[in-house]
Amino acid sequence: MVRSDNAAHLIDYHPATAIDRDWTALAVQRLEADSRRSADTHLIKLPLSGPVDLYLKDESTHPTGSLKHRLARSLFLYALCNGWIGPTTTVVEASSGSTAVSEAYFARLIGLPFVAVMSRATSPAKIALIEREGGRCHLIDDAAAVSDVAARLARELDGHFLDQFTYAERATDWRGNNNIAEPSFVPTVVDRMLGVPDGASVAAMRFLSHRLGISAGPSTGTNVFGALRLACEMRADQSAGSIVTLMCDSGARYTATYDDAWLAEQGISVGPYLPVVERAWDDQVWECP
Repeated sequence: MVRSDNAAHLIDYHPATAIDRDWTALAVQRLEADSRRSADTHLIKLPLSGPVDLYLKDESTHPTGSLKHRLARSLFLYALCNGWIGPTTTVVEASSGSTAVSEAYFARLIGLPFVAVMSRATSPAKIALIEREGGRCHLIDDAAAVSDVAARLARELDGHFLDQFTYAERATDWRGNNNIAEPSFVPTVVDRMLGVPDGASVAAMRFLSHRLGISAGPSTGTNVFGALRLACEMRADQSAGSIVTLMCDSGARYTATYDDAWLAEQGISVGPYLPVVERAWDDQVWECP
């Protein structure tokens, strides 16, 4: 069935799939079993001194190593329950990162082939992670065309394009434990936004590793950099309380960010930001250039 509210869009992505209810029930059962194994992830209390407690919710402990595990499972459940995926469907996604890794895992879990469409410039390490989970990588020259190519490939293979950016919001029930946020972006629930440069994200990531022995990716560094700023502001205001942020994935996927030469090639400078993180941690004073 094609939804009438966006028929032209959905026809491209959802071919008529023969419904095998026994197979679908088994696939859903396997996905739900996975959710019971990994529904809750731990809070790690960081040893920050002072009146503010700082916690990381460690999403890196999922079987596929990142918070995208929840999203991928939700996307598969949504497609299964809508009849878009059957026992012979090839599943396609436009992603070169953690989402594709997790989706490859779930495709293999229910016995389906998975193809990730991505730029040819994608690092071999990321490709290897997807292939390790049983996925196939379809490389293209134009990074801006990955979604269009994924949709076309799904049509050609009589498959299904998961389309994470379109369906993340509706596939994930905000009331359930698979959800880590409101629908894609709801400005009215955001009290404040902080801009964090790439160099600051990597600096905080390195700080977590060198000072605390926590291996996390640069997305976690972004979160910690912002959280430390808030902690310093709370201390300056003589406020107490707790800050909880996400540990998105492990630093094992980002070994290049420990290579200063590689960072220089990308135009990323860590030097100005590492002292900011250290001063915020040691003295709860925020001094950012």
